[in-house]
Amino acid sequence: MRHALLRHLGVWAVLAFSQPCWATPITINFEGAFVPSGGEQPLPIYVDNNEPNPDSVRFRFSVPDAALIGSLNSVRVSVDVYDDDDNQNNETGNVVFILNEIGQPNFEVASFGSGLNGTTSENPLTVGDFVNPEDFANVLAEIQGDGIFFIRLNRTGGDYFVQDAIVEIDANLVPEPASWILIGLGLGSLLIACCVGRARHFISRQ
Repeated sequence: MRHALLRHLGVWAVLAFSQPCWATPITINFEGAFVPSGGEQPLPIYVDNNEPNPDSVRFRFSVPDAALIGSLNSVRVSVDVYDDDDNQNNETGNVVFILNEIGQPNFEVASFGSGLNGTTSENPLTVGDFVNPEDFANVLAEIQGDGIFFIRLNRTGGDYFVQDAIVEIDANLVPEPASWILIGLGLGSLLIACCVGRARHFISRQ
């Protein structure tokens, strides 16, 4: 009995201290699209180099579990764009991750430069890629500042529509304090049971 309890106690200790995080897709809420002048606007947004049309679009996201993220495994950013049917085929642009909260330079995630002829709202071009792991530290710091972060589509040539943006994050979550309390209670209960078992064994031998 005592050896069985000790084995269980060892399993709990390993689970509690050698596996402090678990990998999971993170919930990310899209909170709107914004242009340099005029604030939030509904999608799709037409971008060109003629006022009052904007030449960039910022997308705002929130992360409810930002404070629980221990580390990042992957971050994928994508923006859908499509042609305005002008047959110019000179549309270009890039997607950047904004780091204003932590005061670091923004970095480019993806770009396109082959034009958009033939694309439509039903068949857009997806401009996206995975964030380089070298940028994970800055991305995590930006997200955990206030749980809010932005990406931006910059028009660098031509004119077209910006339809949508998606960010997908897989991360390791750190257990909440309540979870650590439950683990501690479980370890304590097993330890007490082990001690009681040893005491009964000692008394029975007297």
